[in-house]
Amino acid sequence: MDRSASEALAALSTGCRLEPWFSSLVRDPLSKDTLSIKDGILRSSWARDYHARDGILDLRLFRATVNANLQAWTDGQQAYEAWADALTVRGTTALFQAELDGVRDVYAAIPLVGDCLDVGGLDGRVRAFLA
Repeated sequence: MDRSASEALAALSTGCRLEPWFSSLVRDPLSKDTLSIKDGILRSSWARDYHARDGILDLRLFRATVNANLQAWTDGQQAYEAWADALTVRGTTALFQAELDGVRDVYAAIPLVGDCLDVGGLDGRVRAFLA
């Protein structure tokens, strides 16, 4: 992001001042492409628009304006979250223990060491194998 774009981004974020080094790192959370600024709105290369709300940049996907090409992704994400919520509601200790037993051999063969980011860990299966 060049200096003028960085300044424009900082102007959008009036509620939380952005350091210049951070402005250069801001990317679309889904595509990881750089964002452009047009008419006071951040726009991804996929034509997804992100707005500043009360002076704070809002890069949450569900708050973004989504074009027709990305509607399928949004629908899939919502279906996944509904499925995950349903699993949480009907989950039991026995089901959780069965899940742990299903991956126990994997984590015995490939132990987790050092720092670990559990992405999509749902109910904490990976956490159960951390030291």
